[in-house]
Amino acid sequence: MKIYYMTQASIRPPTFVVFTDKADKMHFSAERFLVNRLRDDVERSAKRIAKLEQKLEQTLEQQRAQRPTTDS
Repeated sequence: MKIYYMTQASIRPPTFVVFTDKADKMHFSAERFLVNRLRDDVERSAKRIAKLEQKLEQTLEQQRAQRPTTDS
């Protein structure tokens, strides 16, 4: 079975449509492979986002610490 392309049809819940050269249902092992790869990619993306948020928070804390204090 050849997979031509896959597209995301919905966000909640994440739903994907796979276009193949056969009209039959995809073999369970191929479907499981795709699901696992998508899961891996999402986990990696989530980790990158978490790291970016952490770095942003650290940068903001450093900027706050460098601000001169104004006493009235």
